[in-house]
Amino acid sequence: MDLKILRFINTIKYLKFEQIFFLVLKRIFNYQGRVGNLPWRFRSEFFKTQKELPIYYKDGKDYENGCIKFLNKKYNLYDIWLNYQDYTKLEQFNSHYFNFLDNEFDQEQVSKTLDCLNIWLENRITYANDCVGHSYVRSIRVVNLIKFCLRNAICDLRIVECIQEDLTFIKKNKERDLQGNHLLENLKALYIGSIFFETHLQNSKVKNEFENFLMEASQQFLIDGAHEELSPMYHSILLAGLIEVRHFRKNYDKNTNSTEDLLKLDSIIHRAAIWLANMSHGDGFISFFNDSTLGISPSLTEIRNLLEKEEIETLKLLPAKTVFFKYSGFFIGYASDFKIIADYGEIGCHHQPGHAHADTFSFELSHSKQRIFVNSGVSNYEVCDLRNFQRSTQAHNTLTVGEVSSTDVYGSFRVGRRANILNLHTSKETINNFISASHDGFGNFRKKLLHNRKILWNKFGCDIEDELIGWKGENISIRYYLHPNLKIIKMSINKYSVKNGEEILLDLSIYDATSRVEQSKYFSGFATESNSNCLVISPNLNKSKVQLSWKN
Repeated sequence: MDLKILRFINTIKYLKFEQIFFLVLKRIFNYQGRVGNLPWRFRSEFFKTQKELPIYYKDGKDYENGCIKFLNKKYNLYDIWLNYQDYTKLEQFNSHYFNFLDNEFDQEQVSKTLDCLNIWLENRITYANDCVGHSYVRSIRVVNLIKFCLRNAICDLRIVECIQEDLTFIKKNKERDLQGNHLLENLKALYIGSIFFETHLQNSKVKNEFENFLMEASQQFLIDGAHEELSPMYHSILLAGLIEVRHFRKNYDKNTNSTEDLLKLDSIIHRAAIWLANMSHGDGFISFFNDSTLGISPSLTEIRNLLEKEEIETLKLLPAKTVFFKYSGFFIGYASDFKIIADYGEIGCHHQPGHAHADTFSFELSHSKQRIFVNSGVSNYEVCDLRNFQRSTQAHNTLTVGEVSSTDVYGSFRVGRRANILNLHTSKETINNFISASHDGFGNFRKKLLHNRKILWNKFGCDIEDELIGWKGENISIRYYLHPNLKIIKMSINKYSVKNGEEILLDLSIYDATSRVEQSKYFSGFATESNSNCLVISPNLNKSKVQLSWKN
């Protein structure tokens, strides 16, 4: 069978029927939804009962006279809006999110921000392109506009009409073909918008929009608390969104007659917050699994502050103990101020893997607030060699066969063949904890190859054992990427020390292999890269062992 056809089959066979149905409507029949005016009626009394709105993003602190910093670069909004063809799709998306509105402004700043919005409103047709009118972009923009109006008691009819137009479009064009975080943002915007406006059937309308959001959130957030796409970055963004919806439900929704719905939402928030806390390092920021990088999502500290403002005590007494999240597949171990996070799960999620990486069995390690071994990170979403590398197995702390990835990631957001997890075993004993599993990502119908990785974890150190079962001379390499702040010093053959300044954090010994240190890159944010080092291990035959000994 032609490889392109096989890749296409492996890409679409996991889609839900609903996704395929709406993909056909949009891609083949160019269906955009019939956008007519829905009977939205503005609630003028809304501003008389306004309560304090927490800040969920921090983009606004850098906003000044149409210039804003996002994706770690300074942009002129007017230039992006007018000359959008000169910018990437992600840059265009961000310029129309209006995240800079989510901030506390003084009166002068409000006036300047309104001037900026007026220019955008007057030239919306000129700026029109796929990014401006995208349902996901509209969803984020609508919520930011509503919060801006509420915080500053603004009743500008042009802004209200823009919100109404966007909500009408979202209502008719929910992203059921993509699903995942996009659909959840759509439903969040519709719920908050239904409170901002009212209709003759407002009571049932608001209730239905909240129930739609709650039902989708219940499906997308797994039993162990993880969002189904298994990206700590998007998980953090969506968790902030859950808390935001709870705030509106509790303080603005006139139809809140029972606590049952709030209890259901609180249960999702509780599990999601615990998962995020475990998936973050001691520095308070997320680990780099799948599409995750710094500077995009709220930090753990910001999430804690939001929970505190909403009087949710989820994270106050969270114990630091070894845990395995069964449904998302992440193993987290704690010992002597060291923390390991290892991915032993299936790709997330099968029907929407756009943000997935080929990172099966990869891990990250930190000591207190210092990261030690890190996955390479993400710096762009464009279709390019760098994007392909950052999603590949070679960019992660795990084993690679030749240059083949354990999962076939391609085309920026596409996934074909996927690695399957086999023979998973975990144990939590008094002294030692271990996890072991195999995956078949390097095999095919002609040859069977299984990568087995076992991690043994205790208060003295960590053993990581890799074996390629079915090996017949294939080239094997295992990579350990170091954080740029650290140095790796070769003490003797296959023995190294990892140092933070003059302090030795750990000693590292390698068995049944040769090793070398190579220069590498670390991508801690969009449009950001740092020089770093990578320890490359080449097993003598088909297996090797790395022993990490804590120094403290």
